[in-house]
Amino acid sequence: MNDARERLRKAGYADLLARLDRARRMNPAKLTQEQVNQRIGQIMDGYHTLVIPAQMSGLYRARKNVGDVPWQFASDLWYPPATAVRNRGRFNDPGSPVLYACNTATGAVFEIRPNVGDVITILIARAKSKVVELACAHIGLERSLAPELGVAPGRIARRNPRFQAMLRYYGISTRWLAVDEFLSEMATTLFPSEREQDSYKITNAIGRILFTMPGVQALNYPSVATRLKSLNVCLQPNIADEHFTPSEAWMIELEDSLPQLPTVEERGPFYRTTFIRKSEAIEPDGRIRWSEILQNVQPEDIAHLVAYRPRLPNFSANQRGEGRKKIKQNSAPRARREEPLA
Repeated sequence: MNDARERLRKAGYADLLARLDRARRMNPAKLTQEQVNQRIGQIMDGYHTLVIPAQMSGLYRARKNVGDVPWQFASDLWYPPATAVRNRGRFNDPGSPVLYACNTATGAVFEIRPNVGDVITILIARAKSKVVELACAHIGLERSLAPELGVAPGRIARRNPRFQAMLRYYGISTRWLAVDEFLSEMATTLFPSEREQDSYKITNAIGRILFTMPGVQALNYPSVATRLKSLNVCLQPNIADEHFTPSEAWMIELEDSLPQLPTVEERGPFYRTTFIRKSEAIEPDGRIRWSEILQNVQPEDIAHLVAYRPRLPNFSANQRGEGRKKIKQNSAPRARREEPLA
């Protein structure tokens, strides 16, 4: 850690800014993943961040159905096998599966880019214990509009006074901020579809470095698909299997959409959603036992699927003063009120 701080402190600030400018302008389509890894590795040499213990009771995932045919096994809704991972994700290479999940059902649905007419299955993965605590590296949370972050600013490295004091003490605050801004920008950019796969070479390189930092079990970052209003998490398969289990599934259909609602200031799309089926059980072998077609679904039946705005307590730093905080991030609690998928 001290060596890393020293390398960042000795990095010429003008040279670092020039390197960041070249990284922002580079064309990853003309570079291999290894070449991008090398460039990002030079930028992040000496960079470190808060590793935050995040408490989670569950996570949401979503997957489009083929027509209206139900998925038969929970494994169909879990991370895919390596042979099925043909494209890059934001933090995974082809052939390298990870579990992407969200802290809201709404966010999980929007992350798969829904269209009117889609039938989608939402999976709730619950913690195997009452609450699981994972050490998360975070990227871009200072840009997040998720209400969970508004009451706990200390969980964000840029707003953590002890962490920032440590950076100033070692004389790396300005350089650290320049690198952190680049990482945040890359993690929260909605890349055009025609450039997405090549642009993901950059975020793959960032994720690879963060996952190798001591103690990191997961990456926490804002959901671009929800305009930064939900929080995503990326888990390695072994961590996902160790701490979470598929618990419940719902099939929904997006029947219509509106660009605006009369009583809501923010822009859409807003989807009219029909709940088609619910899992009656997920068997020990992973087989999903589905209900018949649902009728008259009540708001209390789906309350835990709806976006919510909980209050979180304030958190105090530990005695070491390294800026490490306890973070409570409950992902599947009871909702306060129903909201549209927006």
